[in-house]
Amino acid sequence: MRKIILLKLLLAVNLWGTTFSISKGILGRHIIDVFTLITFRMIFGFITMLLFLIGLGKTKEIKPMVKRNWKWLVFIGTVSFGVAYIIQYIPFQYDLTTTVNQSILLNFQVFFVIIINFLVYKKRASSMVILGAFIGFVGIVFLNLNESFGFSFETIWGDLLTILSCFFWGTFTAFSKPICEQEDNDPLVFNTIIIFIAMCALLPVAIISPRGFSKIGMLTGSDWTGILWLGIACVAVPYVMWFTALKEVESAKVAIFVYLEPIFAIMIAVIFIPEESITIFTIIGMILCFCGVFIAEWEPGNKNLTVEPEGSFLGESSKWKQAT
Repeated sequence: MRKIILLKLLLAVNLWGTTFSISKGILGRHIIDVFTLITFRMIFGFITMLLFLIGLGKTKEIKPMVKRNWKWLVFIGTVSFGVAYIIQYIPFQYDLTTTVNQSILLNFQVFFVIIINFLVYKKRASSMVILGAFIGFVGIVFLNLNESFGFSFETIWGDLLTILSCFFWGTFTAFSKPICEQEDNDPLVFNTIIIFIAMCALLPVAIISPRGFSKIGMLTGSDWTGILWLGIACVAVPYVMWFTALKEVESAKVAIFVYLEPIFAIMIAVIFIPEESITIFTIIGMILCFCGVFIAEWEPGNKNLTVEPEGSFLGESSKWKQAT
């Protein structure tokens, strides 16, 4: 069980690591904007998931899950997922901050998961998880030491928006955990519902955008191939892996795997983008990120990555029932 969960999380962050290079290639042609690209990702991700559900005969599970958890599903899909994407990419779209600042700040979501678990669910993260989170974050800083970065009044609004998006991403993982761990809830079904809701939240932005749906006729075959990959391999597949892990593992331990995503992104960029290179800071950062994840997942007595007892984390607890 432990090895399977680790492989699923590694697969998820590995696939997410391909997002940067492919998105950069599509957006670099200045035909569609980032919000339209995200919307297309959700559309193709949703179509993929729906076809899977139809093929597996699981569409009948959608209604019961929505009926039991509709308030939280709407919040997670709209705010924790859709709005989080929009807020994250507003600074990118309008040059309100630097990509390096965002690369560092976005990893605060791990700490937000830990804080939300403590404040909302009264669940303390272990000292190993907290230590691993700090070591991994230091690794992220080292990964970005090759570029000039700094926080100033010129980037303050973009940086604050990035931190706000991190908070919403933290709620995405923390609030998804109680639903995913319910015995009758299939992560495949949960993922399909969340992507559909996020798609509906993003559609208006893509429709009214100057470089939105009105420009799709200018996209080439290679653009559509990249968009299909982003929708299927970077949305449909990895989020199923993510939610499957959340069903079995403490949310903070799942969230900390985001530290590995930049590593895979860098490795792919080095292979496909000539100007990218690996330096000593990159190597140190990679080592620290891997160490952070390893420390967070390891606990004395081989208790890491174990299934939590029923009701231990809001799956059936009175706190969760009161919240719904």
